[in-house]
Amino acid sequence: MSQSAYKSASTDSGLAFTIRPGETVYALTGLIITRKAGVVIVTKPTRFYDVTVPAGTKLYVLHLEGEGVALFWYKGAAHRGELYAEAVHKGNEAYPFDVLSLPQTEWWVRVRNLHGYAGWILNPREFRGMDSCGS
Repeated sequence: MSQSAYKSASTDSGLAFTIRPGETVYALTGLIITRKAGVVIVTKPTRFYDVTVPAGTKLYVLHLEGEGVALFWYKGAAHRGELYAEAVHKGNEAYPFDVLSLPQTEWWVRVRNLHGYAGWILNPREFRGMDSCGS
């Protein structure tokens, strides 16, 4: 199945070119757009990589990074932590946070084909190596 590459990271920007099955493209950079943050409530004081968060705190999940890690907003800054926010669920002793909602995101990767054309593709899950192009 062919994949559309757009002029910018928007489906409204117009088609830059079409990627055919088996065609080689090179990933140049990635972009994650958070359309709506997810919400997590911390149920007991918890230490993440660079910050300790008190019980009762509401965290805004910006996007998931994999292996349970998420980028979240707290006190005016972005932080990373193992929130395991892939699904809505109640916390437990080991993971003391209730995941109330998930973030709504778009993952865009800018690619270049062998003809030198560059464009942006949305959620490129069928391409090898694209998972290293988020930021």
